[in-house]
Amino acid sequence: MTELLTIAASTDGGGLALGITEGGNWFLRNVWLIPLLPALSFVGILFFGKRMPRGGSELGVAALGIAFLLAVVTGAAWVDHRDDYHGEEVHRAVVVHDAHADAHADDHGVGHGHPSLAVHRTTTWFQTNGVEFTVGTLVDGPAVMMLLVVTLVSLLVHVYSTDYVHGDRRYTHFFAFLSLFSASMLLLVVSENTLQLLCAWELVGVCSFVLIGHWWEEKPNSDAALKAFLTNRVGDMGLLVGVTVLFFAVGSALPDRFGSFSIAETNALASSGALPHTTLLIASCCLMAAVMSKSGQFFLHTWLPDAMAGPTPVSALIHAATMVVAGVFMIARMYGVFFEGFQIGGSSINLMAFIGGLTTIVGACLAFVQRDIKKVLAYSTISQLGYMVMALGVGAWTAAMFHLFTHAFFKALLFLGAGSVIHGMHHEQDMRRMGGVAKFMPLTYAAMMIGTIAIIGLGIPHTSLGFAGFFSKDAILETAFAAGEAGVTFGMMAFIFGIVAALLTSFYSWRLIYMTFHGPREDSIPPETPEFDSHADEHLSVDEHG
Repeated sequence: MTELLTIAASTDGGGLALGITEGGNWFLRNVWLIPLLPALSFVGILFFGKRMPRGGSELGVAALGIAFLLAVVTGAAWVDHRDDYHGEEVHRAVVVHDAHADAHADDHGVGHGHPSLAVHRTTTWFQTNGVEFTVGTLVDGPAVMMLLVVTLVSLLVHVYSTDYVHGDRRYTHFFAFLSLFSASMLLLVVSENTLQLLCAWELVGVCSFVLIGHWWEEKPNSDAALKAFLTNRVGDMGLLVGVTVLFFAVGSALPDRFGSFSIAETNALASSGALPHTTLLIASCCLMAAVMSKSGQFFLHTWLPDAMAGPTPVSALIHAATMVVAGVFMIARMYGVFFEGFQIGGSSINLMAFIGGLTTIVGACLAFVQRDIKKVLAYSTISQLGYMVMALGVGAWTAAMFHLFTHAFFKALLFLGAGSVIHGMHHEQDMRRMGGVAKFMPLTYAAMMIGTIAIIGLGIPHTSLGFAGFFSKDAILETAFAAGEAGVTFGMMAFIFGIVAALLTSFYSWRLIYMTFHGPREDSIPPETPEFDSHADEHLSVDEHG
């Protein structure tokens, strides 16, 4: 990190205020234990799960429960460390600051919004031809937030799954890969360098392939798993190229280094103006391809609705807190590269803002015409992910991360509620065959109403009262409007896209509630749905646990 200290001390450019410390208490220095626990759970379940009383599920739940507690304590430790960040520790930090970036923030209403402090620890992974490759952890505000979100949602999904897949022919196998999925995402969150992030990124993809195709005997499920895997490989080629370009670009900026995968170094050098703009633009476009595939951005979003073929707990985990938000988190983590590469603070339309804005409208429109309850939520996820990417594209870094946080919880609630309805209807997913379910499933109905009110962003005018989506969407719209007023070309357009998408979200969300819980059940079903059960009324007599 000494080279980065030199860069920080000598540069005038930048735009990214970044503090790197190697201090912090035991929890911040050993945050690698959080992804390690579910990884060990994966190994334990795989080898010993079938000999355990509950098929190994108890091991997965216990591992995620401990990981969640560690994440909570790590969050508290992070707050203390941030508050104590002064005096001698400041002198050991890397601080890159730029008056030019401040001018951008003043002129255009947007700034980096990137966290100003991170706890950094590394150790040598391997060496080749005199080049040292490291592995380590980078803990900052977004990482702490994601640790809490991923561990909590994963824990809830593990508990929910114990009943949802009870009696499944591959019960132990399911919980093993559910744990590995969680471990992979947690590793991605705390990765110190892009090579480590790439490994975790691919592990997430492999786990999603296995879990989406859990019931692989049925052709639609295996087809959906293959489609998700192959579509993501298309975008991952962009990630490989982008990581490689940045590795050599950093090497060219540091005379005594061949290259570096360090995220902190890359961000600092990009923000300091030490890396050529053309190089950053190429790298940003390549990385954006990976975001488009992993986070379901138009036009590589097609795999995501088909992934609903997997078990509903998997859908909740993929769409709420793990796989699909990996791309958004990667943008936020490497925002210095994207900010300079796409010139987000400038006055021209950039690729990120355009793709995000288009995706949020396309996803919302497609959600409005779906009949499958899970596909409505899948297209809703695409739309909300577009919201986040659009926000990052207009400089609303904090608002985008806030929306990622709120979305994780209300979308997990909606998916798990939908799973309860599907389970109670004997795995029926067509909303036309539901209707009137509210009187048979009052608890599920109440839970989904809360999730729906949260996703549409209901708030009380002229007060500070409202549900989660109200505050995060409002922050995005406010920043986009301010950027537009200040002269950022796409700012006002992003504001309009956001307003339209918010209205469409309300329409398709209330449509789902009406068709599922209140509307009439259709007597005649078109011939393209041969799985129609003429005794669907009898199915409604079951309780919420099937």
